[in-house]
Amino acid sequence: MKEYHTLIADIRTEACELADKMKRLEVFMMSEDFCKISPEQKGLLEQQYDLMAKYKVTLVKRAHRINYEHLQNQGKEDAQEPERLEPHVFDAMMYEAHRQKKEVKD
Repeated sequence: MKEYHTLIADIRTEACELADKMKRLEVFMMSEDFCKISPEQKGLLEQQYDLMAKYKVTLVKRAHRINYEHLQNQGKEDAQEPERLEPHVFDAMMYEAHRQKKEVKD
C-alpha cells in the first residue's frame, strides 16, 4: 500500500493530467474539425468528455476521503503528520468539472 503523501501526490497528478486532456478535448469540440465528423462520433466524444468529468470528480472525492481517514488515524502509532490538503484547489477542480459538464449538456 502506498504511503499517504505518495498517494495524494499521485491522485493530484492524475487529476491535473486528466484536466489537461479534458481541456484539449473541449477545444477540439469547439473547432471546425469537430463539426465535420459524423453525429455518432460527436456523440461518442461528448460521452467521453462526460465520463472524464465524472472520473475527475471521483479522484477529488478519493483525495478528500484519504485525507479524512488519515486525519482520523492521527495519533496512532503508525500515523505520520498529514499533508494539509488545500481544499480550495480540490473545490475549484470539482466546480470546474461540474461547470464543464453543464456546458456540454447545454
